[in-house]
Amino acid sequence: MIIYNNTGKILLDIPVNDDSYRYRAIMQAKKIELHYSLPGHVEVPTGSYIEFQGERYTLWYPENFEKKGTRIFDYKVIFGGNEEILKKYKYKLLTEKPYKLKFPMTAKPALFLKLLVENLNLYDSGWTVGNCIEATEKLLSFNHENCWTVLGRLAQEFNTEFEVVNKTIHLGKLEKFKDNPVALSYGKGNGFVPGVGRTNLGDNLPVEILYVQGGEKNIDFSSYGSQTLLLPKSQTLEYEGRTYKTDPDGMYVTRADKTLSSRNEDSFDANHIYPSRVGMISKVDTLPGKDSDGKDLTFYNIFDSDIPADLDFANYQIKGQNMTVIFQSGRLTGREFDVKYIHKDRKFEIVPNDQDGHSLPNSDLYPQPPISVITPARQAQAGTCSRKRYATCMNTRSNNSPSPGPWTASGPRRTGWLSEPSSFPGDMSISPTPSFSRRAY
Repeated sequence: MIIYNNTGKILLDIPVNDDSYRYRAIMQAKKIELHYSLPGHVEVPTGSYIEFQGERYTLWYPENFEKKGTRIFDYKVIFGGNEEILKKYKYKLLTEKPYKLKFPMTAKPALFLKLLVENLNLYDSGWTVGNCIEATEKLLSFNHENCWTVLGRLAQEFNTEFEVVNKTIHLGKLEKFKDNPVALSYGKGNGFVPGVGRTNLGDNLPVEILYVQGGEKNIDFSSYGSQTLLLPKSQTLEYEGRTYKTDPDGMYVTRADKTLSSRNEDSFDANHIYPSRVGMISKVDTLPGKDSDGKDLTFYNIFDSDIPADLDFANYQIKGQNMTVIFQSGRLTGREFDVKYIHKDRKFEIVPNDQDGHSLPNSDLYPQPPISVITPARQAQAGTCSRKRYATCMNTRSNNSPSPGPWTASGPRRTGWLSEPSSFPGDMSISPTPSFSRRAY
């Protein structure tokens, strides 16, 4: 095994003991633990690294060694993956200075992940966003958390998994060798030792009826007939080769391709899904004016040219409530403003308000159209009534939201397990199952 110092020069080229191994597990930091002996002490400084199967592993913490005699030094050196870099840097809102470490943000997974990568690239270049799931917006609050903690939160909030490969971060369910599965069997070199089995995962029965309750925001009970957002009524959905259907009242989901037997029920809280629309700012203009005290003030108007002709938000506004916009990116990320909507121009007139001791928007913090398709400024309309034409779209949105319901639990919940050999022969023992995932199947 070759160990390089932080400048890329070879520090050591040595054989390692059979106790050495690489550890990899879903949503955990990768590491390689090297065990070796030397006749004298050779300091391995932090920042040194090794390369194994196309990935770099770095020494982030000082090595451990034990002197067994005048010419016997035993070393245990742990090289970590790039996940350790995420533990160094805080998750900050970078739209304005000073950066905010405590802030709320409403966004889709891709935008949360994009901000995380931007934080890493502030001091360590080369980080990129990989594959990312598509899901509805969520409001999350951050409070002096590092990027590693935030990445774990995103996986939990959106019911998915993550992986860091070199300097690319993926957010989504991980599947390895799906098209070319690894064949394992008993016998020398085939991967199994005695001890393969299966056991039930808890005492929960398979779910056959999943109740889904949507959000309460922007719902007018008098016209919609429900205080919460419903599923599409009497609709079917195919997901991973299975067909599901909703009931005539839009309350629950069942399998459509099999007869119900146990009628075992579960529920999913979709409170974060409610009538709203995410659009893209196509233009911004300003008008001079004066505030209530007679002081000069600039009024900002934003335009969304993609709003359909038959979707006039002014007609859907709930009586007694103000229409608002919440900015999803740009300098006003996460900030909410009352607006007046002019449908013929697809224009929102922003009502200024005081936030953080400033009247916003202003010359420092203002909306702007997207500079490119990659980094668009976006806004979501809220405070609007869920009438039939508008609600139908939102019902479909709730039906397509990822959930842990029958999609993953409509069959028996079991976990597999196997016993691991204590070591594998070779220059470096790499266990094929260092952390066996207990995933239901």
